[in-house]
Amino acid sequence: MIQPLRNFLLVSPIEITTEREQKTASGIYVANPKANRVDTQVAKAKVDAVGKDVKEIEKGDTVYYNFFSGNSIITPGKDAYGKDDLEQHLVWEEDILAKETK
Repeated sequence: MIQPLRNFLLVSPIEITTEREQKTASGIYVANPKANRVDTQVAKAKVDAVGKDVKEIEKGDTVYYNFFSGNSIITPGKDAYGKDDLEQHLVWEEDILAKETK
């Protein structure tokens, strides 16, 4: 188990919206002009663990953060989606853009 320090969060990505192009029904790829903007590349993730200084987010919350913030951690084995490796991200609390409310 990985325990983040200070104000870091350990998150597991759920959905990442970084499509640079879209494919039409006929198989033609069309560029997505919004994908070139960094502020549109947002990752959705479940919080697996929080550091001791994190104030607004708890384990189990679903959060949205800039895809390019933080660091990736790859753990060999199977993740929840059946991929070969488990990918998690260490993200600063300040890099969290929003969280889902219940």
